[in-house]
Amino acid sequence: MTCHRAAAFCTMNPPRGSRSNPNCRWVIFGVACSLLAFCAGCGNPWNGDNTQLRATRSKFLTVTEPTGGAALTEIRKALDPNQRVVVIGRIGVPDHESWIAGKAAFAIRDAAGEKPGDHGGKGHDPASCPFCKRKASQPDSTAFVQFIDERGEIIGIDARELFELTDNQRVVAQGKAALVGPDTLVVTAEKLYLTRE
Repeated sequence: MTCHRAAAFCTMNPPRGSRSNPNCRWVIFGVACSLLAFCAGCGNPWNGDNTQLRATRSKFLTVTEPTGGAALTEIRKALDPNQRVVVIGRIGVPDHESWIAGKAAFAIRDAAGEKPGDHGGKGHDPASCPFCKRKASQPDSTAFVQFIDERGEIIGIDARELFELTDNQRVVAQGKAALVGPDTLVVTAEKLYLTRE
């Protein structure tokens, strides 16, 4: 298993304080995290080089919002690893870790159909919002977005620094999607559009 696949499992970890359920995707969490720890040095080493950061950022960021976004549930139904998809989401899944420290990857919850400013925005706390918690509790309404290098490993720059991202930020990612493990949707992004609210 490659490092970025292990990272996908690790990010979508079980809710804090919950009991593990052998019939859900959390059963492989421990093994996946062990693999991720073992592979910690696999990706691009990030040593604070601003030139590298700017070059990597410009490779992925787009100022034009990709069109054709669909709900994560719909993407799952028509999943084709050879076709590009556009996912619209908000960073953060209540009661789960949303980031991998030092890696260009994060978890999102579905925001398709949501207009900027509709839901979320400044001061919004998805951890205490009943709507967000209910939506995020459904496995098929969450996904993991990753950015990989030429070797197929997650880029070794923290996504929060690389793209200046924050929790609950609305993002639009374009790339190829695949299911990893039982039902973790992983989007390997080629383009990222940021919504500033």
